[in-house]
Amino acid sequence: MNIVESKFQELHGVVCWKVNWDANLNLSMNFGQPSLSIREPRKVKSSSKKMSDSFKYRSVALHGEWFFWILNGYWKVSIKDYDEVTGDTSYKRKNMALTRLDGQKLIHASVDPQTSTTRLDFDLGAILSIRRISIKNDGDIWSLYKPDNSVLSVRGDGKYSDDPGETESGKSNWKPIVTL
Repeated sequence: MNIVESKFQELHGVVCWKVNWDANLNLSMNFGQPSLSIREPRKVKSSSKKMSDSFKYRSVALHGEWFFWILNGYWKVSIKDYDEVTGDTSYKRKNMALTRLDGQKLIHASVDPQTSTTRLDFDLGAILSIRRISIKNDGDIWSLYKPDNSVLSVRGDGKYSDDPGETESGKSNWKPIVTL
């Protein structure tokens, strides 16, 4: 087991929910107890009318204790008794597969220490495979937002960071993924 895999230990046996794909945001899923986040309307100083108008309204969002987000990676979901789907699959087939993934419990996570290729196995037979888009891509592949507000991120070059959520962008402490 390596350092990144050990960070998933707390998620073993936890149900994933609100599995979502978006053309701009890629794939994400929640784990653990849900909670509501409510942002009250407020005035903001912005040169963008669209931006300032969006803050005129209350915003309500449902989040899990854990939030897993594939930022810049190629992913494939294999569902028992169903086809494999990727980000390039038709919306209808992708949505059907992700609906079948929704509600499954994570039972195992593996991360290759050289390439950061990641595999998440679920109790009802689903497998989520994630890899970097190209060999030259060493940017963030995925991030796991944790209940303590820290963020575990993995890059395509076999490095990870596990920093407080408020760490300034680009200032993370990247370390090699090592075996424990």
